[in-house]
Amino acid sequence: MTIYFTSDTHLGHTNIIRYCDRPFQYAKEMDDEIISQVERTIRRNDTLVHLGDISMNPAFTLRYLDAVKGKIIFCFGNHDKKKHKKIITSHKSVIYYGHILDLKGLSKRIICCHYAPTLEEYVQQVKEVKLKDYDGALHAYGHSHCSLPPVGKSLDVGVDSAYRLLGEFRPFSYEELIRFADTEEGQKRQEEIVANYLKERGERDNSNGKGTETLQSRQDKNSEK
Repeated sequence: MTIYFTSDTHLGHTNIIRYCDRPFQYAKEMDDEIISQVERTIRRNDTLVHLGDISMNPAFTLRYLDAVKGKIIFCFGNHDKKKHKKIITSHKSVIYYGHILDLKGLSKRIICCHYAPTLEEYVQQVKEVKLKDYDGALHAYGHSHCSLPPVGKSLDVGVDSAYRLLGEFRPFSYEELIRFADTEEGQKRQEEIVANYLKERGERDNSNGKGTETLQSRQDKNSEK
């Protein structure tokens, strides 16, 4: 049995292709690739931890959940609206859902949340569940789409981060999470890919006359398109 981690699949979200430089022309092409990666990666005895923003359409959310052969643990993201939550919470493969997960019983303790531990949303959710004594834990998060350098022992497990670190839009295995979040070499590699991506993104935005507008601000304004 293997535990895998992913986030921010954004199925059906045409604009995410442009926002995150995903190498697809159409949303369907992107969706098919992400679904294919899940089908190939997750086996029946595996568990997938998905950290939110699964899709922009409830039908696509159901398609993704149905494609997972193993069990699913789900932490809600900012795009997982009421209709999506209804599908997620009632799906036969989902064994846990919430906003934050304290994953214990493994060789490393892992705190899982849609938001990075440096963001205010994370702090609020930690307070709500009264999570304590987590300073030594690893942190798995999404939301940032490969735009935040690691702080402490953490990893952005979203598919955009996976594409740049692993070369594929697939989930990270538990072993890969440990390698990138809990080693000096892995953290350095994260810093490199984030710096390179932000540099490329900034140069492209400036050439298009967008100035310093951030990825997140563009998403917030156009999230339902």
